[in-house]
Amino acid sequence: LDQVGQVNLMTTTDDGKLALHLDAHEDNEGFTAKLLKLPQLTPLSVVADMKGRTTAEALTLNVGAGPVTLKGEGTLDLVTKRFVSLQAGLDAPQMTLRPDIGWGGIHLDAQLQGDMMAPDGHATLEVDRLAAAGAGAGTLRVDFSGQTGHKGQEDLLHLLLTAQGIRLPGPAPLLLASAPLRLDASLHPGETGKPLDFDLSHPLLHLNGHVM
Repeated sequence: LDQVGQVNLMTTTDDGKLALHLDAHEDNEGFTAKLLKLPQLTPLSVVADMKGRTTAEALTLNVGAGPVTLKGEGTLDLVTKRFVSLQAGLDAPQMTLRPDIGWGGIHLDAQLQGDMMAPDGHATLEVDRLAAAGAGAGTLRVDFSGQTGHKGQEDLLHLLLTAQGIRLPGPAPLLLASAPLRLDASLHPGETGKPLDFDLSHPLLHLNGHVM
């Protein structure tokens, strides 16, 4: 796209083994800064490595986008599409990407294993002072827990989202600000149709449902 950047990709395969190395870099004059107009996320770098047998691929990932960092490591079974183990973390300091988009801080921590589409483990996302297009929240927290692959126990994926200090665009920006808004959702991946139960609650509203 006629912007400054560099991508190196190397792969090798041999007798049930796969090796991959990705090294991509972009400076302050690249695609992210010039075309996406997000210079705050530069310089950008992505370094990823996979090596080993396709049933036990060792993975390391390091991403940097300005002050934002994403790191991950683990072991993958590409044949059965499972995480043998995966640890990942993201950190972002206070940033303003555009006049109406920004946050006070972001932190993500994840520890997963099992089926990639229905993992076992837990993950937590925390966002402070989120603002986007006139809306926002003082704090946003998302907790994920997966209970899958345990003999004698039902497979269950659970997500709890809590938003406090919500601000809305329009004439009543503080309508929901007095109390937390909570979304509690549970997915049953082992049942026919993978049913989803959800409950959205706030002192001013309550919505629940069952989706097949």
